[in-house]
Amino acid sequence: MRIVVSRLVVAALVAASLGLAGCAGRPVPAAPADARSVRTVRAALLNVLTCPSVNCSVVEDLHAGEKVSLLSPEINGWHQVRVLKDGQEGYVQARFLGR
Repeated sequence: MRIVVSRLVVAALVAASLGLAGCAGRPVPAAPADARSVRTVRAALLNVLTCPSVNCSVVEDLHAGEKVSLLSPEINGWHQVRVLKDGQEGYVQARFLGR
C-alpha cells in the first residue's frame, strides 16, 4: 500500500512539473488576451526585462509589430506585459507601445 501511494505522489509531482513548463519543456502558449489590453510594439527592438528598470536582465527581445497584453497599468513609464506569441512575462517601457 505504501509503495502505491509513493508512486502516486511521484506521478502527481511529475505531471505538475510538466504542466508548468509545457510538453517537453516548450513554453506554454499565452492565454487569450482581452482585446482592450493588447498593444503593438512601435520600436525596431524592444527588450522585455525582468523588472521595471533598464538595469534588469533581458527576458526576450521584441520587434516592431509584435503584440503584448498589458498586465498592469503604467507605473513610472513601465508596463508589466505578457508576450502573446509565447507567454513570456516581463516589463517594457510604455512609450514604445501603441494600440
